[in-house]
Amino acid sequence: MVDISCDSSTAYFGDSTSTGMEVEPFSIGSTGLLAPLPTFTNSSGNNSSNVLLSTDGNTLVVDNNSSLQITTLAVGTGGALTYEATTALNNPNVDQSSSTTLITNKGGGRVFMAEQGITGEPGALGLLKVKAGALKEVNGSPSATGDPNSPAVSIATYPGKVCQ
Repeated sequence: MVDISCDSSTAYFGDSTSTGMEVEPFSIGSTGLLAPLPTFTNSSGNNSSNVLLSTDGNTLVVDNNSSLQITTLAVGTGGALTYEATTALNNPNVDQSSSTTLITNKGGGRVFMAEQGITGEPGALGLLKVKAGALKEVNGSPSATGDPNSPAVSIATYPGKVCQ
């Protein structure tokens, strides 16, 4: 997944790796040409393929799919990324689940995630609250979709996130 800053100056790409996490920021030139910025790497989680930029542009939420956790990175000047925190996710009884989508509500106070189960296990929908820059999974989250024959789950918001 990729997310782009509200001013369209920076794109953030999450990488699917099995040995830690890796997020690649790129500056976006006036012609749309991408120029690499320093890559963020860290061993706090595995498979960082899903990213979501907060509505204020100050935090990048990174889903560590293979380690059932979410990492938050501070976004600094010029798109630079620094580690903030890692939040463990509740196991939805979906073996080997991984997030397929991260979205936020219009105001940015909640992060929703769709979790894909393995074949024969249902997918799930998770919800985290954003409080003072930190993420906390709400009680009862995630909720299984109930259909073990359809482990794939996808979600979208309407209206989508609004930059602050």
